[in-house]
Amino acid sequence: MRRRRGSVVLGAALCLVAFDQGGAQEVVRLPVADRAIKAEFQEVFRVGGLAAEDWDALSDVTSLGFDQDGRLFIGDMVPGHGLRIVVVESNGTLATTFGRAGQGPGEFMGALEMVVLEDGQVVVPDLGRGALHVFDGNGLLVLCPINPLT
Repeated sequence: MRRRRGSVVLGAALCLVAFDQGGAQEVVRLPVADRAIKAEFQEVFRVGGLAAEDWDALSDVTSLGFDQDGRLFIGDMVPGHGLRIVVVESNGTLATTFGRAGQGPGEFMGALEMVVLEDGQVVVPDLGRGALHVFDGNGLLVLCPINPLT
């Protein structure tokens, strides 16, 4: 028992020596008062809002992403219809929309969000199927789950 206690004490001492950083933490002096920084942004286009009536009337945005061409992809949960993906061109016009609840190809059983890859492919994790859907940048199904969970 004495030998084990001595080993524990020796091990603890070695850890303290090995991880010692040589003193106290560095002190950083901050300015006395905060300074306001003026941010200027150029509006390129606007999607959604109170005046939205058609494709840009968004319900519950769960995910956003851009591809290398500057297109905006919006994952929008529509009550009663599931996840839809809205693709907006770099000039603010609608490119396409795709996705909805269902059990067919390109339909989701439990999707909540999407991820956009640089090349414009969209990956949608479908929790209801336990699989991934992969679409090209135009909403065409590239890879569909083979064995959906029921």
